[in-house]
Amino acid sequence: MNIAQVVATFLPYHGGTGNVCLHNSVELSRLGHDVTVFTSRYPKTDCQYPNEISVERLDCVVRKGNFFFIPRLATIRGFDIVHLHLPFFSGDFLTFCASKLTMSPLVITYHQDVRFGGPLDSLLRGYYRLVVGTILERASSVITPTFDAFRDSTAFGVMSKEKREDVIEIPNGVDPEEYNPRAKGERVRKEFGLQSDETVVLFVGGLDAAHYFKGVDKLLQALAKLTDEDWKLIVVGEGDMKESYRRLSQELGISERSFFAGSVSGELLPEYYRACDFLVLPSVSEQEIFGLVLLEAMASGKAVVASDLPGVRTVVHDGVDGFLVPPGDVLSLQGRIRWLVRNRDLGREMGKKGRRKVETKYNWRDIGKSIESIYLDVLEDGKRCKQEHTGHTP
Repeated sequence: MNIAQVVATFLPYHGGTGNVCLHNSVELSRLGHDVTVFTSRYPKTDCQYPNEISVERLDCVVRKGNFFFIPRLATIRGFDIVHLHLPFFSGDFLTFCASKLTMSPLVITYHQDVRFGGPLDSLLRGYYRLVVGTILERASSVITPTFDAFRDSTAFGVMSKEKREDVIEIPNGVDPEEYNPRAKGERVRKEFGLQSDETVVLFVGGLDAAHYFKGVDKLLQALAKLTDEDWKLIVVGEGDMKESYRRLSQELGISERSFFAGSVSGELLPEYYRACDFLVLPSVSEQEIFGLVLLEAMASGKAVVASDLPGVRTVVHDGVDGFLVPPGDVLSLQGRIRWLVRNRDLGREMGKKGRRKVETKYNWRDIGKSIESIYLDVLEDGKRCKQEHTGHTP
């Protein structure tokens, strides 16, 4: 099959939606399909892409944060399947038009809601009703990473009951060969001057305004209450809020124990997971619907602490491979971090259980095969409908 993947943001921008699109595309290519990713032209796009895929970066007529108006999306041609990753404001409608004009089946993965807050949310609800709802209803197939989060989404509310029942759950994944516990991350510990017996807490995520919901401030506030414990924090991520988080660490008196590593290459990132004792994902909003970093940490044999949010809570088995805490609850977050700092051996046992889980349930290779199966079903349904329309039997 000749497949188009359409996504708002992609490498070198680090975000969950682009990451999922990347791995889906690579696995589909390894299954023998031709895959082209269509995405926005970012100011800095010097990046090595996997050899298995092609990437077409299109010029934006309008760019505001992670909003891109890209008229050329309406001209996509020559694909057996068009796979659109949402949210992608304006790009969703243009891609929908392209698929209809060329009669290419449209498959959608609905990753998460977008929420602005204030009066803009009224406009957003209108957009969902008029545009997103129409596109989801007319898509050949709709995928969600987790029904648990999807049932709480705005998209769920604008879809008909019949269409909701057809939504397919395919989780996000991880490469258990790339992320593994076979090494101890000494390279990273040495870079930050950390001893092998020091407890290292890790956060990985976007530090830009679009990822305000990651809860980095809550993590810093929780750690500031643990001055009597032996811990060090490494924050991996880049964005326009990084300096404000750094200033907060200074105000809280923990700047000497907090290291902001900035953006880390995909090749080096597994080393950071191996260097830590556990990962914390303290998100405060339902915009966090899965948490790929949780899988990466688990695959690396590490325990995790995450917010008890729809979707996220399906990844972490509370008390078994990690802990769930109420979103925004600094005291609960502090308590779970304290427990892992004081019980490193038990934390390692949690990490082993997480590793076993991702090997069986969250492997990108198997996920790629599931998506391929959806494509084949969509094409078969399209062929059957065409034969019925022309009066021929299959």
